[in-house]
Amino acid sequence: TPINPELLSKQADNTYRHLQQWQIQLSELKAPNNHNTEVFTQWASAFQKHCQTLHLITEEDKIALINQAYQQGVLPKQQHIQLLGFDDIPPLLNDLLNYASDTQHSPHIITTTDNHASKAVFENQESELQACANWAKERLQKNPNARIGIIDPQLTERRNLIEQVFCQTFEPQFLSPKQARYTLPFDFSAGTPLANTPVIHTALQLLELNRSSIELETLCQLLHSPFWGADNRQADALNDAILCEHKIRALQQDTIQHKALLFATKHKNETSIHQYLDHFSPMRCSLSHKASAQHWSQIISKQLTALGWPGKRQLDSNEYQQTQQFQKLLIKLTDLDNNQQPLSFSEALKTLNNLTTSTPYQAKTPSTPIQILGALEASQLQFDYCWVLSMNAEMWPPPASPNSLLPFELQCQQRMPHADSERELTFAQGLTQGWQRCASEVIFSYKQQEGTQQCLISPLIADLPDSTLAFQTNSNPII
Repeated sequence: TPINPELLSKQADNTYRHLQQWQIQLSELKAPNNHNTEVFTQWASAFQKHCQTLHLITEEDKIALINQAYQQGVLPKQQHIQLLGFDDIPPLLNDLLNYASDTQHSPHIITTTDNHASKAVFENQESELQACANWAKERLQKNPNARIGIIDPQLTERRNLIEQVFCQTFEPQFLSPKQARYTLPFDFSAGTPLANTPVIHTALQLLELNRSSIELETLCQLLHSPFWGADNRQADALNDAILCEHKIRALQQDTIQHKALLFATKHKNETSIHQYLDHFSPMRCSLSHKASAQHWSQIISKQLTALGWPGKRQLDSNEYQQTQQFQKLLIKLTDLDNNQQPLSFSEALKTLNNLTTSTPYQAKTPSTPIQILGALEASQLQFDYCWVLSMNAEMWPPPASPNSLLPFELQCQQRMPHADSERELTFAQGLTQGWQRCASEVIFSYKQQEGTQQCLISPLIADLPDSTLAFQTNSNPII
């Protein structure tokens, strides 16, 4: 089976963090028959030595140093610490709380006593989400001051789909470019990767013009993007011309520039795609040439400016926030110079792509009446109305997923996250009981079918009464 280095490195990073948070030394990882653990121990040991050489520490190392400072009296203790929303505290953070104060206080959460929790079943995922969106819209119309919670344990995986359903329900014309932009009455707790936002996605695609050729699909997307200097009419015409004459998967840069020049000459465009490409051409970089990260950061900014990014029209609030966050990542890119090793432009682009992919974008918006949350974010919150999605047996309680790089017995003994089904069940039971009391009206929903597969109700809500509400599941097709 092919190995994905990036996924494996993320798993190793997460594993190392867990070891530090549970205060487990590498010498304690005794698993002679576990090849994965042996390999991970070698990696982690090499990582520790490398960090010592470069005088670097991890976030967990920093917490351990703060613990020492409290123990030695360097930092004064607090009178008391108030905790809110903590369901599971790793030993390292628990020690920090104990060292920082002799008293920790978890305020009593006032739950709704006059409430009604029920369950509702829907044919499939689409009808479940649409009914939820219609219900939220109806509740908000009846009570504009209502606090409405939408909880989905699968929010990370389904965020885009949920956003499409809610956008189309509250603003059917949300996909139309002529539609006036305004703040919709819902917000997500989970951000979307910055790289997936249209304006930043275009920036990353424009930087692909440094390569000798560009995929035809990428070029077509660029020609239709409003986030650079291309004019829509000439972009459409040039796109059609390229598609008609070239039945291949990629185009050479010289060919693209030549076609743009011919098109500009023929149509006598004052500001043409050719001009932007002409300004960019002298700035194209050799992908193998080595230089400092700061140098590449400056080059990238100049290249994007030469190509007219982020476009001619005024950016809306979200787009402006996204471009500002992207600029901060360009500054963060220069942190690579701390390693005192030059890197190629190709390596700089890969790092920038990784940064934008791993950095979530969360819009700074006014407080909205509808909050769409994941399972952990919704813990101990109170609403007027609440709907909990995805209450199928396959997903709730979530299946155990022990870390393949650590001994299974160690994970169970230390009660690490996702170690075994017993821990997952106990954790899910606590959350579910809290949700049942979080609002005057709480609906738990599940689907009957996923494709051709029949789905079952989660045993944690099976005893709830059936909802007596008539749910609307009709909607326009989601594009």
